[in-house]
Amino acid sequence: MLPRPRNFTGGLYKIRTTASGQLPTDADLERANRRRASRKRDAGWKGRLSDGERRDAMAYIKTFSSFFADTSQHVVPLKFSSPPSGGTSDKALKWDSSSTTRSGAASATATREGDGPSAPTLKDDADFPIFAADLHQN
Repeated sequence: MLPRPRNFTGGLYKIRTTASGQLPTDADLERANRRRASRKRDAGWKGRLSDGERRDAMAYIKTFSSFFADTSQHVVPLKFSSPPSGGTSDKALKWDSSSTTRSGAASATATREGDGPSAPTLKDDADFPIFAADLHQN
């Protein structure tokens, strides 16, 4: 299947409000669940589960990973002093190709078609290939 189904046994979650290496909070799992239900391919599941059933499903997913059973971990969300900034003016939102040139990324993304020199070597944490996005496509 592409995309591959999530592997819940490792306790690894990309989007969370906790520090790197820590487990997500229940609120993080709930937010991911709501976001997933809003995707087009999963839209049929939206509204199928009650709040209680969603909480039960999250509790069940936690049983797949022994990391959630470790009671010595105290999950604490990160505190941010202010929301991200940078402006919303046309100038702030304009693509700055000079920043990719300075970082050295321009050579890999110059065509923005996902076919840069590193594209064949991209892999995720489970050593599966990652397919770079063709930014010319919707």
